[in-house]
Amino acid sequence: KLKEDWSEKGINIMASPWSPPAWMKKPTWNDPPGALHAEGMTGSALPNCLREGTGPDSRYAATWALYFSKFLAAYKAWGVNLFAVTVQNEPEFPAPWEACAYDPKNEADFIANHLGPVLRRDHPDVKLLIFDHNKDHAVTWASYILNKTNPSSDFVDGTAVHWYAGGMDRLLDGSQGAPNMHRLMSMLKSKDVKKDHLVLGSEACHCPSTGYAGGDLSVAWARAERYGHTIL
Repeated sequence: KLKEDWSEKGINIMASPWSPPAWMKKPTWNDPPGALHAEGMTGSALPNCLREGTGPDSRYAATWALYFSKFLAAYKAWGVNLFAVTVQNEPEFPAPWEACAYDPKNEADFIANHLGPVLRRDHPDVKLLIFDHNKDHAVTWASYILNKTNPSSDFVDGTAVHWYAGGMDRLLDGSQGAPNMHRLMSMLKSKDVKKDHLVLGSEACHCPSTGYAGGDLSVAWARAERYGHTIL
């Protein structure tokens, strides 16, 4: 167990899930016909991975929200007080590794019906962040989930975004999407979202297809300059 609270030293830790356990997930195209649930945690059904969906009567969505709570409580018992969680890492991508897809409506419903109330009851000090994917579509997701007519808006503390460009061309990372961040900030003001709403860059990496892994220093420096520009 940690002897001191890291948060008291200004170190904030955020957690982001990649996949629920397989038994909570709908079968994917890789599973046998007639399967009741996914056989593994890789991949995701669309538009959402959870069995019974994200509506108020979904037993699996309710269980997944409770899983979040128990995860946070277990870490807290060992002296790790998490600052925030995101609903899902890269919800737009049914990746060939651990994944769980959402669209804006499914994520909003999961927040409003399950995750938001559970976190507010059990961990009111932990912040909840939406989206957590490439900045290209941040405005679309935030516009829907943070709309005041949507019950999900009451539970959300911030929006997480990834540094990458949309699509699979990693050489464009950092060169696209900045205008969408300006649009996001304007949208937050127009929708009267609370002023302490976080916009947090939650992921960036070199990725093996950027030239860095192959030793191309010109590509590595160009990528580093783009990343520095983003930070500035």
